[in-house]
Amino acid sequence: MTPATLLIVEDQAVVAADLGDRLVRHGYKVCGVAASGEEALALAHQHRPRLALMDIRLQGEMDGIQTAEMLRHELDLPVIFLSAHSDEPTLQRAKNAAPYGFLMKPFDERELQLNIEVALHKHEGERQLAVAHLEIRHLNASLEQGVRERTAELEAALTEIEGLVHAVAHHLRSPLRAMEGYSHLLLTRYAANLPEPASRFPEVIAGSARRMARLVDDLLSFVNLRQQALSPARVDIAAAAREVMGELIAAQPGRSVDTHIEELPACQADPELLRRLLVELLSNALKFSRDRQPAIITVGVRPGPDQPDQHVYFVRDNGIGFDPLYADKLFKLFSQLNLPEAYEGTGAGLAMALRITERMGGRIWAESSPEQGATFFLNLPSPP
Repeated sequence: MTPATLLIVEDQAVVAADLGDRLVRHGYKVCGVAASGEEALALAHQHRPRLALMDIRLQGEMDGIQTAEMLRHELDLPVIFLSAHSDEPTLQRAKNAAPYGFLMKPFDERELQLNIEVALHKHEGERQLAVAHLEIRHLNASLEQGVRERTAELEAALTEIEGLVHAVAHHLRSPLRAMEGYSHLLLTRYAANLPEPASRFPEVIAGSARRMARLVDDLLSFVNLRQQALSPARVDIAAAAREVMGELIAAQPGRSVDTHIEELPACQADPELLRRLLVELLSNALKFSRDRQPAIITVGVRPGPDQPDQHVYFVRDNGIGFDPLYADKLFKLFSQLNLPEAYEGTGAGLAMALRITERMGGRIWAESSPEQGATFFLNLPSPP
């Protein structure tokens, strides 16, 4: 093992020579002896020792404490003070220099060796820790740069996809209108000339065109949610639910619906997006409970499972429910668990509900069993 190189800073030549002999006997290498702070700085820069043994009273303008501070600042060189002075002001100044040891003269040779070994070991540990921290910072910086680049790439890809969706939607609208228009002409002007097997074809074509148009509209609405600016505010979710429910029921005269909207704590959400979210959830509850007499729809709240101070809102209905095995498909765009002919809609509503909830920093999930109704849970941030 290469012996550790030490620097002696001592203004008394006899003491310095004796100290040098002791260090050599214990296997250390002495790179030089300095009598002043200025000389110590020069030798340290030249030889780069691993440790300095420093007297406090030195020749020249700098004392040992000032020299130690400069060595630490310029070279990260650890220092052990060797001094005959232990008055309170000197000790306080010495402590502020962050030495690796302080021995009073005269000192025991074994005590000196132990202090040197401890100081060397401590400084090496600090050096390795600093290197590790630097490597971690470099790694973090590299990862952050990679994340920024990847995020920019994904953002560019999403923007390109959204542009394509808008372009395709725009170009689809014209042929869809033509399909619906020409099928209407067939029905109104030429229906009598159509053979019996083909008499229903125009209406099928028109219906398919209308469904395709709704799919295009819903796709655009879903894509545009990502770009919509958020304006979070304190929202009375109970009042918003009552307003939305009233409008939905008014649009379905003759329905027998029992509505229960509990007193709900306010949430922090974008008012416009929250309203759209409630429209999706409540219209979904009305749709799949249409065969119930009466339909029973409840909007309530319960404590959060993990954090009781957080609120979990829910929308519960007594409709047809769903098999929990297919719960993962509920929130996928255009995914429908029932035949499209059985219930109106495109299967985009719950996918939009999921995207709206996530954009507002919340979470949505559902629980159900077939013919046992469904409950949709909604966790949204609380107002500050």
